[in-house]
Amino acid sequence: MITGCYLPTWCELTLEDGRSVTALAFIMDPRHPLYESDTCPDAVAPLIAAATGPLGSNAQYLFSLEQELAKRGMEEESLSRLAHQVRALQTCVSQAQG
Repeated sequence: MITGCYLPTWCELTLEDGRSVTALAFIMDPRHPLYESDTCPDAVAPLIAAATGPLGSNAQYLFSLEQELAKRGMEEESLSRLAHQVRALQTCVSQAQG
């Protein structure tokens, strides 16, 4: 969007109750220089922990997403594990600097 990383794409989704909805998804452009093809938490957690942009830190975006999903009863286990790993990395960096 602001940085040209994402390709806004309309997608047809099927909800758990069987209803279909149209949703706007923001998909990372694989041609963008910041694209990371390895989505393994061990690969992306350090990137998320350190990344910042014009709208703030990538870690804060992840933590906000986790919090908003939880408020709506939509907890995602893999996202929560990733957030935990990013928090742990940030704690290690803070301790090393302090």
